[in-house]
Amino acid sequence: MDSFSIIEGMDVESSYKNNNFGFMMYSLVRLYKPEKCYEFGVLDGYSTVSIACALRDNKLGNLTAVDLFEEYQYKNSTIDSVEQRLKKYNLQQCASLVKNDVFSEIQNIEVGSLDFVHLDISNDEEKLKNFLFYGYNKMKKGCIFLFEGGSKERDEVEWMKKFNKGKITNIFDQEFKLKFDFLTFEPFPSLTFCRKK
Repeated sequence: MDSFSIIEGMDVESSYKNNNFGFMMYSLVRLYKPEKCYEFGVLDGYSTVSIACALRDNKLGNLTAVDLFEEYQYKNSTIDSVEQRLKKYNLQQCASLVKNDVFSEIQNIEVGSLDFVHLDISNDEEKLKNFLFYGYNKMKKGCIFLFEGGSKERDEVEWMKKFNKGKITNIFDQEFKLKFDFLTFEPFPSLTFCRKK
């Protein structure tokens, strides 16, 4: 089965799928040809499969996908179900799953080693700032950094208000602009594309 058919046909619930963000991730990986890729936040594996398909088609690189899986107290998936999805599409050589907390895992990564990062961990201002505190120096110059959110609409979702979470758009200050070129794709839930300067 070709990659576009896999991405289009995946039977998963994903707001990314509703907006074809899987195809966007696939295209970015095909274009930039990253070698060391990390994903933090997996859920059902829609973005994991999309990235892994591109790595397989590039015949280059690998993805480590990190999540708490069934230990995450809110919306989650099991590591076994995502592993089965990777096997179904013959992607296990391109992607491996790690059950761990993002902030524990990021500290194990070598400085200046990451080519591509995707972050989707119920993002809010504090989580993004913490991730960048620990993860910015792990990224190579030119590293592609994608994260869920970044639009005004996404900042207004019910759970962000209920739990009094800081707006993601607050991180787009002068310091952020000095570190990254970036663009937010607005369709909900939005996806922000960054390239490390």
